[in-house]
Amino acid sequence: MSTFHCHLPCSYLRTLPACLGVMLVVLSSAARVSAQDKGTVAPAKAFDVHVSKVKDLISKEADAAKQAGKYFKSLSEAELTVKLAASPTGPVITFMAWNTTTPGGNVDLTVGIYNSGATTSYDVYAHVFAGPANAVADPGLALATVDTRFPRLTQPAAFGLTLHPGESKVLQFQIAAPSGIDKSSYLGNVFLFQLPGFGVGTVLERSAFTFTVH
Repeated sequence: MSTFHCHLPCSYLRTLPACLGVMLVVLSSAARVSAQDKGTVAPAKAFDVHVSKVKDLISKEADAAKQAGKYFKSLSEAELTVKLAASPTGPVITFMAWNTTTPGGNVDLTVGIYNSGATTSYDVYAHVFAGPANAVADPGLALATVDTRFPRLTQPAAFGLTLHPGESKVLQFQIAAPSGIDKSSYLGNVFLFQLPGFGVGTVLERSAFTFTVH
């Protein structure tokens, strides 16, 4: 067996461990990229599955809203891609459907929620109210920007939604319009919360819609 003799100066030998460490990091990163390209690691594939599932849900609910004569608002494919990429670890609002009403009648609101995260989300609630809250950036101030002529509604009952990864839920709300209310358009809001039994809750996101009393 031949023997390899190193004749490098001492200054080079002192820097050799650090150089080897850098090489190992580079090789490890290259291996992860290679595995991802070969499909052994598939975050991109999982993301595509989320987008596909939500698109199918939106299409189904849009058809149901059309048949019921309701307004329908959802994320476009481009908006959906951006939203899921920005919220990879938690529930998002995917669509809303609602009708017009008359004074003394009800606005029936349907809200779709989807968990694009890799873990189960617990204690998730949707809070619905009227007012120009969506024009207010600060969540605390927005939640106080309320048209008190309409009720504030929260779904579901205790202990909130449990959303497993890739699971969707649909919540139903009935917003009562006061009998003496002016015939006009009004601003509605949906705030999505995660509210544990102890500690401070989290505003996951919000959406807005305009409903008409005619």
